Amino acid sequence: MTPTFTFFDRRATPTNLLTVQEWCRLSRAAYNGVTWATAARKYATRFGGALVMRGDDSLVVFTRRDDGKISRSTYAPRTWGWAA
Repeated sequence: MTPTFTFFDRRATPTNLLTVQEWCRLSRAAYNGVTWATAARKYATRFGGALVMRGDDSLVVFTRRDDGKISRSTYAPRTWGWAA
């Protein structure tokens, strides 16, 4: 069975929030210095989703579900890409 390749639309997210470092900057500025993951989770709660690209080229996706809870999915390197 071949692994699934998933595409994400970069235009659907803010231009200054992608890397862990950028999420840490937002965390210090807006959320009293919580972790990058907590900042992304809070952002997803408010705006419906958040993408975080980690240093190992994996992508962490936070999504607000219909019941209001936030789900977290991690996509390994070479299993995801940006939509054209």
